[in-house]
Amino acid sequence: MYVTDMTHFAGVEELVGAKFNGARRFAAYLGAVVAVATANPPGEIIQSALACRRRPGRRPCPGRLLVRRSEAPRQVSWACPACDQASDEEGVISNWEQSIWDLSPPLSIEGDEKAALLGPDQYKRLLGLALLDTDAQGVVYAARLIGHGVLVRAGEDDFEHLIESLAAEANHEADHRRRRSLDDVLVVLEGALG
Repeated sequence: MYVTDMTHFAGVEELVGAKFNGARRFAAYLGAVVAVATANPPGEIIQSALACRRRPGRRPCPGRLLVRRSEAPRQVSWACPACDQASDEEGVISNWEQSIWDLSPPLSIEGDEKAALLGPDQYKRLLGLALLDTDAQGVVYAARLIGHGVLVRAGEDDFEHLIESLAAEANHEADHRRRRSLDDVLVVLEGALG
């Protein structure tokens, strides 16, 4: 079990050099867990769409992380339900408040709710967007795993804001394959606006 104080990762994204790659990746992994927890209400166990980082037998673990934020004590608990208990792919995170990964208050759906069902690969493309502001990140990290898809939902204004952010990044993408893959996600999200 990992017991993590997120203040230990402050500034890790700014470290340069190959020797820091593992620390940056682990900080991003745990940061995504905090983002999911803070984009959703406390107390609820979230079936997130975040992939487990383990690679048993050199193959990606098929598990998606369960995440829960508690108020007392103020911590985030997470676990991979697909990993066996011997792997210890679970943990608790403290001192995440006011970090770059803290998206609180949780997303509240105001007005007409819009929702789109994305495939896991499409959702992974959303997670990889670099130019999302906190509001758009809140929509992305509040997504839930539904069967074999990922349900992205928000109020109409927040949903449109995510679409605008995605369109801006797609329009500025120089790599044609990546641009087409972002456009593919954009089509699904725009279809939800009806």
